Amino acid sequence: MANIESVTDDRMKEEIKEIVSVFMDLPKTDRAILLNTAVGFKTLRRIESGEVEKEKR
Repeated sequence: MANIESVTDDRMKEEIKEIVSVFMDLPKTDRAILLNTAVGFKTLRRIESGEVEKEKR
């Protein structure tokens, strides 16, 4: 079982490296837009799930 987890972890690490490489090759403005969009979607999900209301209490 440990071998399967190790292989999966290695694949995930390689995929993350590839994604980071592609992301860093983008112009700075495009990276900022993508990050702002990701933060916006995360915030929207938190609002929809009610997490924001829980934090205010």
